[in-house]
Amino acid sequence: MRQAGIIAAACIYALDHNVERLADDHRNAQVLAQAVADTPGLTLEPTDVDTNLVWVRIAPPSGAPRISGPLEAAGLLVHVAGRRRFACVRIWMCRRRKRNARLRCCARPS
Repeated sequence: MRQAGIIAAACIYALDHNVERLADDHRNAQVLAQAVADTPGLTLEPTDVDTNLVWVRIAPPSGAPRISGPLEAAGLLVHVAGRRRFACVRIWMCRRRKRNARLRCCARPS
């Protein structure tokens, strides 16, 4: 537990400096969720997005593990959670203008 102080310091910093950004992150996640909903081959799961975490199910023939490489190359990190499911986290560092290119990368059959 020596590192508990380091972790606590990071939490205190986040609470002191980034709480206001959370509302922006949640709004940006809504924009991402709408883009997912508008992209053929991608569906939201669950359909309601209440935080900055967006879960996506991808239709065959693409699979979540196969698209994680192109998504990372496009600048979006995802958590692969099975063959057809992944999560995206919208954070303040992500730029909106690259969102659509990333999603086209997801939907493109490999």
